[in-house]
Amino acid sequence: MSRPRRRNRSISKVDVAEKARNDIWLNKLIGMGVNGKDNRLGGFAFYRGPMTQTEAEELYASDPIAARIVDLLPDDATRAWIRITSPEEKTKTITDQDDRLQIQQKFREADSVARQFGGSAIFLNVDEGLGEDETKGGQHLALPLDLKKVKNLKSLQVFDRWELWATSTDVNNDINSSNFGKPEWYQLRTVVGGGQHFVRIHHTRLLIFQGRQLPRRLFEANQYWSDSWLNSLQEPLRDMSTAHNATASIVIDFRTVVYKLKDLAKKIAAGKGEDVKKRIALLNEIKSVFGSYIMDKDSEEMKFESPALSGLKDLVDKIEGRLQKSVDIPHYKLFNESPSGLGADGRSEERTWNQHVQNHQTNVLQVQLDKYYKVLLAGDDTDLSDAEVEEFDYKWEALFILDEMQSAEVNLKNAQSAQLDIGNGSLAPTEVRSARFPNLSEVPEGGEILSLEKAAEIEVEMERLRNEAEAAKAELAKGANPTDPDDPDAGGGNGND
Repeated sequence: MSRPRRRNRSISKVDVAEKARNDIWLNKLIGMGVNGKDNRLGGFAFYRGPMTQTEAEELYASDPIAARIVDLLPDDATRAWIRITSPEEKTKTITDQDDRLQIQQKFREADSVARQFGGSAIFLNVDEGLGEDETKGGQHLALPLDLKKVKNLKSLQVFDRWELWATSTDVNNDINSSNFGKPEWYQLRTVVGGGQHFVRIHHTRLLIFQGRQLPRRLFEANQYWSDSWLNSLQEPLRDMSTAHNATASIVIDFRTVVYKLKDLAKKIAAGKGEDVKKRIALLNEIKSVFGSYIMDKDSEEMKFESPALSGLKDLVDKIEGRLQKSVDIPHYKLFNESPSGLGADGRSEERTWNQHVQNHQTNVLQVQLDKYYKVLLAGDDTDLSDAEVEEFDYKWEALFILDEMQSAEVNLKNAQSAQLDIGNGSLAPTEVRSARFPNLSEVPEGGEILSLEKAAEIEVEMERLRNEAEAAKAELAKGANPTDPDDPDAGGGNGND
């Protein structure tokens, strides 16, 4: 008896797919893997893709907390702004050009737009002395900006990332280039007169601002732009809004009226439900007219019930805390509340926030600001020599402003330090005077050095400042020490007149 012949049949991918077991972690009886029942499904975060232009606009316009998340850092980073320090003879000229171009406002707008949409750019509208034929249609904008050809900087224009985009063919692939992996050109889309116009712009004519950083592959998939700061915060923002709305609903329905009617179930079963409704409506009408309830003594009863609110505040605080921990803004700043916690003066949080703002100024704004000044100083409007351009410098103004008491303490410490330097011979009185009062150390028009009488006046002024500071410190110490219980004027007496 011969054995049956086995078919030599190859197994295709289709056969494997048909016989494969599609096992999943799902059990409808216990709710495993079922949306709405399995809480673990919400325990993992997945990138939902970039936020659309409409989503970012509507969330910013409708949610005040979302708007604060976008605007707070740009507002504080550009509030005090910068001060031109050199060359001293041209500081006013440069400042006037900054004011003409509204550079402070433009940087604030571009930084805010970048946080809202994921990116923005300031277009440098430069006069290069080109003819009308050379600039027709913006064809010259595709060429790199040559600083030697800059006549003046005419204006600045802010565009968001949805008006500027780049494709893979626009990206610099030269690994030796400082712009490697970034767009060499951007496509600008403008809508004028109902029609769309497209212009190709070289990156050297743009100051680029990015939003929340994305991994490189997501950055490339997002047309070489970062993400909106609001994108990953949609769920925390929604949860906080839901919690606040639910709390408001509880307040509205905080006191619920409960009516007890005798034989209510029997009346409904007997088809007298309408009579019951009319009776309740009448009771509410009596309350509205007379301000009190009037009811039958034997057959009716009424009481008020309120929901238990214990733990509600802690719950809302935790939901707000989740949002605050997801952003780069401290709690007191985000929710515009007084500081709380150890010391409760907010100095620690304020110092941390100011450090964050300073880092943003240095690592984000200053990079683009340096590019802006290279173009501005290359033009004829500032009239700077090559040596003055090399000398050009600026500094960020202080974010923290001292009050009168803090200024008095600083003046006191400076005066004490000056006394020590003079006493041990490290500095001469004139050197201290020049350092502390530079404007009073200038040589008058007659060419004479300040007189001894003037120096004496300065010393008197320094002594007055020291006395004021000492008096202020004494007042502070008096307020910090416990009062005398036997002194009725100090408010610490025994209460007997």
